[in-house]
Amino acid sequence: MSAHDQITEASIGRLMLEPRKCDAAWLINRANQVAEIASVTESANLLVVSCVETRNAIEQLWFEIYVLLKGGALAEGEFEKCRRQSDGFLKAIKTVTPSYRKLVYFSAICCELSPGTPRTIPWDLKILKRTWSEVSNYCHAQASPDSRLRTPSGFQKE
Repeated sequence: MSAHDQITEASIGRLMLEPRKCDAAWLINRANQVAEIASVTESANLLVVSCVETRNAIEQLWFEIYVLLKGGALAEGEFEKCRRQSDGFLKAIKTVTPSYRKLVYFSAICCELSPGTPRTIPWDLKILKRTWSEVSNYCHAQASPDSRLRTPSGFQKE
């Protein structure tokens, strides 16, 4: 049985109706699941949903990084200000970039000093921003379908 045959409307429905979590790891996992189904079924609709979820995951990650840098708390007004801007949390992180670099460096030292601790891999904010911009193209109105949405080869990485 092919991967396409294993995907049913019921399995897609279960995925789409799964209770939502505001967690970057959960969101990117969901985006990957939807992208895999989109690729197998060559569904442009699911590709767009995957892009929306990828963008949500990146924005949630930016939020989580920023809250961590702010000591684990964020005033509601500051949250709303960041949320209203398209990449507001990334802009906010940039205002505390030295703190981010120090946190990454400190985490790496702690991991080296604690045998068996998984190594910390710092997030590359430039790559996240570029990916966020790329998937954003699928999150807005389109006058006509992008060529990548019209053909099966469009599901291949360019």
